[in-house]
Amino acid sequence: MLNINEESINELKEFRKKQIKTNIMLHIIFFIILLIVNIGLLFFIILYKSKISEIKLKTKKDSSLINTDKDSIIQNKYQIEHKLVNILANGLGGYYRFSMIFETQKQVLTVKNNIIDYFKGKYDSLKKLNMSHIEINFKYLSIRDGDNFYDLKDRIEYSYHTLFLIETENEMKFGFFIEEVLILDDDKYSNTDNNCFIFSFQKEGIFKCIGKNKKLEIDKDNDSLFIIGNGDIIIKENFFQNERGGVINYPFKSFDISTINNNIFTGINGEFKIRYIEIYSFDIMYFEP
Repeated sequence: MLNINEESINELKEFRKKQIKTNIMLHIIFFIILLIVNIGLLFFIILYKSKISEIKLKTKKDSSLINTDKDSIIQNKYQIEHKLVNILANGLGGYYRFSMIFETQKQVLTVKNNIIDYFKGKYDSLKKLNMSHIEINFKYLSIRDGDNFYDLKDRIEYSYHTLFLIETENEMKFGFFIEEVLILDDDKYSNTDNNCFIFSFQKEGIFKCIGKNKKLEIDKDNDSLFIIGNGDIIIKENFFQNERGGVINYPFKSFDISTINNNIFTGINGEFKIRYIEIYSFDIMYFEP
């Protein structure tokens, strides 16, 4: 048996106590580190799941937008095909004419609705007139057919239910509709009846013809190509070669514009530059049952 004195035994006991305390301290430190790591991992998992949820939500939203865009593209394709078939009618000589003024199907429907409202308000026999009863015919396209008197006459003579569309250089658009047949005797046409209206693409509704003065005048002997109203709107011959091919004298004398306070047709009074002119006629295919 080893002969260890009491002092040595006490030192060994003290060392063992310190060792135990050190081990306990190390375990506590390890436990604290492990706890911190676990808490960090817990926050990471929560954040990770949150981000994953956001990504899934965004992916779902983007997928929905993509599907919506696809549907929109398909719808636009159908509208373009519809426009090519039904709006851009086959011109004389087998040439196809592409409208520069009509940009959307909504604009076409607006024009048709204006004409329907005009006929419904005037004729009791046409109270049930609707979009399916109207067929549009492309008569004149300025950038193709020319801007002199005989170019115009060749395209529109004997036209009926005629719509004149004008777009200015500052992208303002308006139209004039006249019901009567355009017969040019001795290269002249003049009408004083109130069977017509004017409208603007910038505002809904139509402005009816009023008074006993001229509503439309076409005359080879004038410097103008045609005049809408009593000098209200003048379109000069060879307007493409003229920096100011149109003139508007607002307020009008031949149209009821009492519901508006400013020039919604060209935006500016006096001379204006013309970008396009297009003329259409409309067949009304409706018979009372």
